[in-house]
Amino acid sequence: MPGYDQTGPASRGSMTGRRMGKCNPSVNEKSDDKIKNAIVGLVAVLIIGLTERIWNKIKENRLKPGLK
Repeated sequence: MPGYDQTGPASRGSMTGRRMGKCNPSVNEKSDDKIKNAIVGLVAVLIIGLTERIWNKIKENRLKPGLK
């Protein structure tokens, strides 16, 4: 498919094949969404983990003077 315009060879007729490759934009969109969702999930987990570590450090620092 020369122009990725969902037409067959020589830009004539309908798309041929099994709709599995780069010619089918829905395949690319789905994989892009999966990648985007994975990255967003990973970033969210990292932010939550870092926030929890920072909060625990703050609590430890507040409690230390009271223990002595």
